[in-house]
Amino acid sequence: MVRDREEMMEVLSEILTRLGPEDTAEMLRLLDRLTEICDQLPPGK
Repeated sequence: MVRDREEMMEVLSEILTRLGPEDTAEMLRLLDRLTEICDQLPPGK
């Protein structure tokens, strides 16, 4: 399981490197917004 986590972190690091700082920031902003929307949905949706 630890190896899987390490591989996942390596892949994530490569993705973020390729995205660059601006796209990474935008991705995080959108994920935050999606979380806000999901939190506002009625239960069961």
